[in-house]
Amino acid sequence: MGSIQTKELFKVADSNINSIDDAYEDLLLKANEGDSRAQYLIGCFYYYGRKVESNHTIASQWFIKSANQNLVDAQTILGYQYMNGDGVLKDIDKAIKFLEKAQGQGSAYACFLLGKIYQFDKDKKNRFTASGYYVWAIEMGSTEAKRYRADMYMETGEYKEALNLYVQALKEGCVESAYNAANMFEYGRGCEINDELAFNLYKHAAENGIMMAQHNLGAYYYNAKFVQKDIQKAFEWYLKAAEQGSAMSQYTIGLMYFNGDLTQDLEVALEWFKKSQENGYKKSKMYIQDIEQMLNKTYIEH
Repeated sequence: MGSIQTKELFKVADSNINSIDDAYEDLLLKANEGDSRAQYLIGCFYYYGRKVESNHTIASQWFIKSANQNLVDAQTILGYQYMNGDGVLKDIDKAIKFLEKAQGQGSAYACFLLGKIYQFDKDKKNRFTASGYYVWAIEMGSTEAKRYRADMYMETGEYKEALNLYVQALKEGCVESAYNAANMFEYGRGCEINDELAFNLYKHAAENGIMMAQHNLGAYYYNAKFVQKDIQKAFEWYLKAAEQGSAMSQYTIGLMYFNGDLTQDLEVALEWFKKSQENGYKKSKMYIQDIEQMLNKTYIEH
């Protein structure tokens, strides 16, 4: 969560605390005495479940105490909680209030979250305002804001601008942007088609758990696009995506079992088609009906 990291728990200034247990007891004393930084850190203990059982509601109570004393990290995480209903009742107005305070103190992550609110919240949606916050957050060093601003460029067909930001975000460690950039190099949006670069970027994203990159990498192997056809590798990548909930990958695995790409198994194919249909993939319906008829016919004949 941006600058809000568990490691903050161990950053206790001007102390000789050597263990998390000692840190907690010492910080709790300071927090009860009104120390804003200690209050924030006690909130972190509860938020991340260190030393105490994780409890985001209790965490928010400590963050409120700290945020009301103008501590920027507490304002940021509290804004996040109100934005998402995380340990508190969802309240976008309160989220904006705390995030604006944090952004005013230089929190790039708070600025990024404000952009998300104005991009996606149904009651606050304002494209111009969202874009402004993203640009501001980018200037403050937010990698996440680059990816989301790039998405907005994609929506308006400004592909070169989008690709530039995706590549910047990728260089800063955003693996989601590897998938986005790969897609652009595959189809030549804002650039020349480059299957080698697209494949390598999909592979990087897929290896880091990005579901759609896993599906697309499977497609590269299945269709022998840039690489040699490898049904086994295709299946393995489709399976990774399917296990993450990709309806398209579930459908594709169903097809592979239906067609006998590895081995033909109508019952297994049916299971995958049903999973795909449950996740909204409409093409599966026809195969489900056909396979059920085939299996019923086989059952009657025997």
